[in-house]
Amino acid sequence: MCFNHPWRQAYARCSFCKRPFCYADLVGHSGMQYCLEDINHMEHSVQKATISANRFTYVSSVLFLAGSLLLFYYTYPQFLLMLTQVQLSGLSIFIYNISYINFIVIMSSAFVILGIVSSISILAPSRGRFFLSALMLLAMLLFFPYEYLSSSSTYYGNYLLYVTIIVFVNMITLVMSRFGYEGRISEKKLMDQVEWPRIETF
Repeated sequence: MCFNHPWRQAYARCSFCKRPFCYADLVGHSGMQYCLEDINHMEHSVQKATISANRFTYVSSVLFLAGSLLLFYYTYPQFLLMLTQVQLSGLSIFIYNISYINFIVIMSSAFVILGIVSSISILAPSRGRFFLSALMLLAMLLFFPYEYLSSSSTYYGNYLLYVTIIVFVNMITLVMSRFGYEGRISEKKLMDQVEWPRIETF
């Protein structure tokens, strides 16, 4: 007996709430049946699937890795110099008297590690990887242009400019991987798989 229409025979049970419903009150998707009240839970799974990896995601992963390697190349000599200072003065004294340059080296080193991790984690089929990657790129877009504008060294400034360009392109690519053409096509294909009830059956 249908939960909404007691005069109709039940067709199946909702996979979410387990209540019996007739054919007109059910939506089919991936072999499962959902009632119209719980359709939002099914739509949530569709939206989650739209963030699966596409070619923009792979390009973004490569840009993350390229930016991190470039940042590592320019930061590595200063990082070794900073480690030497730590060994000579001790960690507590180094932290107490930390200079602005050493702070920049620490931040750059952190971005190197986070960039390499992001180049791998961005390929994972999870909702959080997009937002975490976007948050890190936003932080880099705020950090590196400021350093570039305030830098008096041509060598240091050029490397900051290169990294900033890579980060900016990566941000565009990451947005395209989530909201671009391929994301919409992926969502459309999933929605086409949903077996919506016919209006005339109500």
